[in-house]
Amino acid sequence: MNRRQWLEQAGIALVAGLAACKEGPAPSKHPGAVSSVIVGVNKGGPVIFQTASAEFHILPSGYIQAFLRTQAGNLTLDEPTFGPGDSSGFLVSGGKQISSFKFDFGQSLITDTKGKIGPLGRKIEIPASGPEGVEKTLTVEIYDNFPNLA
Repeated sequence: MNRRQWLEQAGIALVAGLAACKEGPAPSKHPGAVSSVIVGVNKGGPVIFQTASAEFHILPSGYIQAFLRTQAGNLTLDEPTFGPGDSSGFLVSGGKQISSFKFDFGQSLITDTKGKIGPLGRKIEIPASGPEGVEKTLTVEIYDNFPNLA
């Protein structure tokens, strides 16, 4: 699979995954089965998800950098920028943009996940705090059936 095909597959699966997120998890058809997705949390970031074919790094800014794993090493078309204003999103409250959230990777919650797009997977919830007491949670799921998609 070349890079373009991989990116197209990831994009299609992302749309399908977003559509499937509206309902609660489906019961597992594989009781006792364990996900093959590996999750590593570094207290100061990043969080690293590894599958047989892809790797995803959740950076301290909240940005998710994707890699295709090959025998020659990890490949990516994704080079994030670093600096003021580089974050995983923002909200507008009272006409003011709030974007300087600080993720607390040490308080991350990692669980197994089950849903319409796969019976096995891993999920992480990373809390973040911003100015004026605003809080958010970044949630990322990876399913064994779609190892190239976060």
